[in-house]
Formats: sequence, C-alpha cells, structure tokens
Amino acid sequence: MSKKFCNSVLRKMEDRELRASRMVTVADNWCPCFPDNQVCLNICAYKGTGRTYYVRISAFGADDMGVELYYTSSYPEEVYGRYNHWKKWIFDRVPDGVDVGWFYEHGFWNS
Repeated sequence: MSKKFCNSVLRKMEDRELRASRMVTVADNWCPCFPDNQVCLNICAYKGTGRTYYVRISAFGADDMGVELYYTSSYPEEVYGRYNHWKKWIFDRVPDGVDVGWFYEHGFWNS
C-alpha cells in the first residue's frame, strides 16, 4: 500500500471516522433493550496507545448487557482491511429478530 493511503487510514482512525452504528431488533431481553426491543450495533476502527490499532464490533442493550468482537494489530492497514471485511460480512448482515446466541455463534463474547 502507498504511504499516502496509509497516512489517510491513520488519520481516519485517529479522528474516529471509521465507524458506523445502527439499531437491530432482537428476540430476547438485553436487560433492558432500547424501545421496540432493539439493541445498538456499533463498529469502529481506532488507534490505541503506541502502535496498537483496533477494530471492534459491539451490540449493547440500554444498560450494560452487551457482546463484542475485537481485532488488534500493530499495522493500520490490517485493521483497515478487517474493518471493511467485518463491516460487509458481519455488521451489515446482522438480521432483525436476532438473539444473543447468534452473536456467540459468530465469535462475540460478553462485554
């Protein structure tokens, strides 16, 4: 990848521009859910301390019940690639009517 592309990715991560959120209707109680039996689904890529970069998908109810999936790397281009992959193949495809078991089956764990 070009240096210009890598710098652009780093800027987006530092500015937290690589993020998306949406509400998903669930079939179970997330102690409690948001109105209309929904949880908030988030994905973001960001720079941690030093040369550590993260991508994270999480789903949370209205309180503290939630599940998440993380990826960590020292290489921002890897995190950028994982962000795009997870956005397309997980985040965009979480169906309405899902239950917490669906998230466990896709590698999420309790937060």
